[in-house]
Amino acid sequence: KETISNMLENNRPRTMINACEHWTDQIIKVLVNTGQNK
Repeated sequence: KETISNMLENNRPRTMINACEHWTDQIIKVLVNTGQNK
């Protein structure tokens, strides 16, 4: 797998979008899990 720095150097705009999508997915999973645990 590519390192974060390589990804940023190779395709900065697309990498930033992918990172945002990835973190959004992670946050949604956490929120869903938290809601189910209550």
